[in-house]
Amino acid sequence: MMNSLVKILIWTVGLATVFAFYAHKILALPSAITTPISAAIIAIGLISTAILGIPILQSMPAVTNERKLSVILMCLSIFLCVISTIAGLVNREMNLTDWGAFGVQVGTPFLLFMCPNRSLLMKSIGIYCVGFSLLDFGANVLDYFGVATFARHVGTQGSSGYGVHYLGVSDSSFAEGMVAFIACSFLSIDLPNAEIREKIFRISLIVILLFSLNMIHARTYLFMTIIAVPLLGIRQFWRIPPVFTMGFMIVASMYATFFDPGRDSEEVMRGWLVQDGWDAVGNHLFLGTGATYRDSSNIVARYQSLRGAGVTESGILDFAISYGVPAATLLVISALLAASGKKIFQTWPAVLLIVLTGSLAFAGSLSSFLGSILFWCSLIYCQRDEGVIMMQVMDQDHGKGLQPDRQITPSLEGVG
Repeated sequence: MMNSLVKILIWTVGLATVFAFYAHKILALPSAITTPISAAIIAIGLISTAILGIPILQSMPAVTNERKLSVILMCLSIFLCVISTIAGLVNREMNLTDWGAFGVQVGTPFLLFMCPNRSLLMKSIGIYCVGFSLLDFGANVLDYFGVATFARHVGTQGSSGYGVHYLGVSDSSFAEGMVAFIACSFLSIDLPNAEIREKIFRISLIVILLFSLNMIHARTYLFMTIIAVPLLGIRQFWRIPPVFTMGFMIVASMYATFFDPGRDSEEVMRGWLVQDGWDAVGNHLFLGTGATYRDSSNIVARYQSLRGAGVTESGILDFAISYGVPAATLLVISALLAASGKKIFQTWPAVLLIVLTGSLAFAGSLSSFLGSILFWCSLIYCQRDEGVIMMQVMDQDHGKGLQPDRQITPSLEGVG
């Protein structure tokens, strides 16, 4: 009975995490109302899951040196975030939204550590993302052919993003892009071993969602999807070290922002915002300013407006501004070590962790419920669950000459 109740709560949290992007449109309520309600549902669900799951909580210790060091660095990073926030109270008063940002960015790992089934939480989010991303695609197609009118946005004239952007049900390119990226990566789990009919079906859905990403001009999430899908769906890519993937993502984004001769006005403005972010980091190098909520939802996409709102176009710069360079550096190294832990098959959480960490150079994935929960859940999963599962599989396969490139077909309960 207790186990069933925990599963219901986990599926509810998964739904609330994804639905938070769509609540204001579907319920026809302002984001100022739906966002706190979504936060409350997610927080209550995670807290309840943690409390009820204590009797069935299984100890999943880190089993390799990389994962053990990753845990230590993550704890140090969180500790510095707490110290930074306390120190920030001396210079300024934090409002409710600031505390909410602190809860999303720093409080989430405590609750996910106590979650008795992180695999099920990630699986539920993946399934909901597939559903909502297809809903977005359907809305975009209906809007394109004039059957119904949903949300549109016209890019800046003179930029590569100029033209009609179809924003689906969520009315946000960030939300629609994030959800489609997660859906595509989820559909790629164990793709090499899928039966031919299932493989064709899942590849068809991935192609549809890639087309949808192109319709909304979500270049950031299109890039992340193109990185993630091969890492899961093509066996030869499993051997690529995580540091190479993260490095490639960072170098590619820096080139497009600062050095590409053909960069457009949007990339130039992004470069200015990133430079402003670096300047802000230098003003509070070690402890940052403390947790700060940055609301850019209703800001006109102009440099002065974005700069005034503290937009940096970089999740890692936002994190460093809030909590300091040491905390941000320790978190990135912790994620890299966790993703690099010895494994005998590719897992979805590991790929999510690699891509989400690499994307912090040019995207603010940690600022949303969905991005924060998936990042921390992937990190803790790779530190603890993944290593134990690998050891169990190797024990079961003892003496059979298991090779690193051989795919073991796990159940979806183990999210790949």
